[in-house]
Amino acid sequence: MAIDLSNNHFMGEIPNTLGELRSLIVLNLSHNYLTGPIPSSLGDLSELESLDLSSNKLHGRIPAELTNLGFLAVLNLSRNDLVGRQTI
Repeated sequence: MAIDLSNNHFMGEIPNTLGELRSLIVLNLSHNYLTGPIPSSLGDLSELESLDLSSNKLHGRIPAELTNLGFLAVLNLSRNDLVGRQTI
């Protein structure tokens, strides 16, 4: 299952309930006006292969729970105000 809600005018925080969509493979919320921290519940999306949260107004630390995403091949968090450890 894929959800592409990019290029809208969504505002507010990303709902924690997105973490309940366990069969989600692609989640694109880029180019909106989303604020707040990234919910750690996104780490529960065990089948997720692509996560794009770029070009929003997210802030805070990148949740360590995202390391639980074993199938994740694409991760785009650019153009936000997020902090976290960078590894190469």
